[in-house]
Amino acid sequence: MFLFEEQLKLDFYKVVKNRRSVRRFKTDSDIKDDVVRKLIETACLAPSAGNYQNWHFIIVKDAQKKRRLAEICTKFSRLAWKDFSKNTAKLVAGRGGTWDKSYMTKLSVLIVVCYETIGKTVQDSNAHASAWCAIENLLLAATAEGLSACVYNLWKREINPMRKLFKIPKNYKIAAIIQAGYPAETPEQPPKKKLEEVTSYDAFSKEL
Repeated sequence: MFLFEEQLKLDFYKVVKNRRSVRRFKTDSDIKDDVVRKLIETACLAPSAGNYQNWHFIIVKDAQKKRRLAEICTKFSRLAWKDFSKNTAKLVAGRGGTWDKSYMTKLSVLIVVCYETIGKTVQDSNAHASAWCAIENLLLAATAEGLSACVYNLWKREINPMRKLFKIPKNYKIAAIIQAGYPAETPEQPPKKKLEEVTSYDAFSKEL
């Protein structure tokens, strides 16, 4: 059985604890192609239902594609923000969120994570879960490389324009878009629930 050396254990937990969802990136530092390749390679080491590895990663570097992606995200994010309560808008803004996604045009790399819907062989929910296992690997790899990343989840109305923009086949869906770059900020870790709030033994219970 493979055992981690003590230093490797410490390094792993450090990466996990240091991962942040960063929304402000340096605009004068490009991510090298070999680093992007490492991120994707690490993502592909994730477990997947039936080992189908049903993911596909679209690496977006083209300026026109990024511009159009930012336009779509801005349009529909603005519509979504109109429906936010004042408290929700304040909460999202406090985390650095905004409906204006024009900053995406300046990012070195955007990664559109897709997953294949395999039908009866693997349930769609399992295929979706597999893609998110890959996404977590990618986020941790980005942290290990000194990068930061933020997940952008699509609003329902964004899906078809994105499918058209990236020519995504009918049997694939978009799991998320990963914004990646060198961080221009180092956010504090957001509040996390206590272990006792989210854990129970042998059956669901709110009391550990």
